[in-house]
Amino acid sequence: MHTMRIAVAGATGTIGALTVAALEGAGHDVVRISRSLGVDLSTGEALAPPWPAWRPSSPGARTTRAATQ
Repeated sequence: MHTMRIAVAGATGTIGALTVAALEGAGHDVVRISRSLGVDLSTGEALAPPWPAWRPSSPGARTTRAATQ
């Protein structure tokens, strides 16, 4: 299996916590993003290094978004 570094926005919420647990259980490196952890989603401020600056247009970058209503 290929291990990926995956950022989870809302990582401390009900769905986010389950998502983090499943990803870590599958062996992935999870970066938790949550206001309750002091992370500003719009700027990335408070993310611990070595997480690179968010650049969705970076070559080879892949993103997946999940939305709930």
